[in-house]
Amino acid sequence: MSQKFCVFLQVSHRVTAPVNPTLEYYTKVYDKLEGFEIASPDFMELPTWIAIASGMLGDNYTQVLHVVTDVEDTIEYLNTLPWDTTILASVMDVNVSVLQHIVEEAEPKYWVVGGYVDFKRYIWLSSTIVLDSIYSLGHVLDADVTAEPDYSIFGKMRTIPRLHLSDGCLHNCAFCTIDREVVEYTEHAVRAQVASFATMNFSLVYISDKTFGQAKNVDLLADVAEWIWEFNPDFIGFIVQTTVQEAKRGAKHWIEDLNVMYIEVGVEHVDDDYLKRMRKPYNLR
Repeated sequence: MSQKFCVFLQVSHRVTAPVNPTLEYYTKVYDKLEGFEIASPDFMELPTWIAIASGMLGDNYTQVLHVVTDVEDTIEYLNTLPWDTTILASVMDVNVSVLQHIVEEAEPKYWVVGGYVDFKRYIWLSSTIVLDSIYSLGHVLDADVTAEPDYSIFGKMRTIPRLHLSDGCLHNCAFCTIDREVVEYTEHAVRAQVASFATMNFSLVYISDKTFGQAKNVDLLADVAEWIWEFNPDFIGFIVQTTVQEAKRGAKHWIEDLNVMYIEVGVEHVDDDYLKRMRKPYNLR
């Protein structure tokens, strides 16, 4: 019985955003790291959905990552693949026109897509399956939805992985929809995230907590750094995002004891009336 074949299709920033101010911003922010390459030129972060799906599919499929840097070259490549190849893609507003063009022009394949657009607005082949969640993959492919993410498909692409210590935020900013309760991840869950980074090429890790310092498990970062150094001696520290209040209280401890290298503080506006209306947890003073 021949091995089933699947292709993860990811559209590069070089197609959707050839001028990328975000990459330029981060390159300047971290320019003190001599010789540090901030990320792959194709995406700021390795697409998490691919790692999740790759882990689910495991050895049941021969898996290939194809990054779309030239649309016509991609169509030509897909036309060389067997007719029963499965192609997986995540569809967003920024790439929907590119992916729709590829679907329409390439020879028919079995497409499995998900994402954040109104799929009824677009023309897709009858063989295209639209999933409402990555965890529905087991309904259409031979997938173990309980499997851990597998980032090995990305090889040695440069990235900054994201690590979650908690979800939620105790502040009540008017424009924010984040839950107002802070829910901490267990040490086991944090360690599982770190283990998934083992094949990645990185020097910094971004902590995804919306307001770092609110959760009581932040001291776990001292252990996280030790776990990372076991497989990545090039790791140099964490990036966190927080408010002025939390930074004033905790920055010295974070930097000296928890290997925090960068602290990002969002300043939306410097007008006290506006900040009060937005219920931001700081003022101009």
